[in-house]
Amino acid sequence: MNKKLSMKAKVLAGVTAIAAVGLVAVLVVALAAGGKTLPPSGDDLIPDASPDAAVSASQEPDATPQPPSPSPSAAPAAEASPTQAATASPAPKTETSYAYITGWAERSAPDETRFAFDYVDWLTGEEAITKYMQDHGCSKEDAINETEEYGYIRNVNPLIRWFVTTKDTVYYLPDATSVKAVKVNYTTFLNKMIPAIDSKDLYLTFVKVTVSGESIVKIEWVYHP
Repeated sequence: MNKKLSMKAKVLAGVTAIAAVGLVAVLVVALAAGGKTLPPSGDDLIPDASPDAAVSASQEPDATPQPPSPSPSAAPAAEASPTQAATASPAPKTETSYAYITGWAERSAPDETRFAFDYVDWLTGEEAITKYMQDHGCSKEDAINETEEYGYIRNVNPLIRWFVTTKDTVYYLPDATSVKAVKVNYTTFLNKMIPAIDSKDLYLTFVKVTVSGESIVKIEWVYHP
């Protein structure tokens, strides 16, 4: 009985020694292959995500809401720059002056005739007396006598200004039976004024003219004895 147990112990020891030698051999082979360790047992293996799975995950769309991009039509309208505003043409200046009509010229367009005006100053009171004495070198008494009733029409600027009538120009000429200015049409004004201009009739060609830019707004005959 004891011999049988001793024999089994020897066999078990031999198997253990052989297994140990085999394990050492395996380790030596692994070290010789580059220092790689043996893979763990099947129970310890954890499957890694495949490259395809990683790429798919990176390509998943972002679920975070994004604000919509503004459309071109929603862009605000461009405003005029200060330079553009500064270069805009100013409105025509409107002015009224006393003048003698000294010339005229035909225009091809209907209702248009060019007239030449010699602007003058119609002075009254002390200003008329002072300027009359200055221009004529006379005494104050003489200046008063000359300007007291009708003032002094003073013309010291030789500049001649040309303006043109339009379809909207308003005309006034003396009434046939008085010295009152009455409204007339374009044709009547030309028929009476052009002969007076050509004959240098200072009585009929003395007017008050209103202009805007180069256009005549109104020509009004003014009585002056």
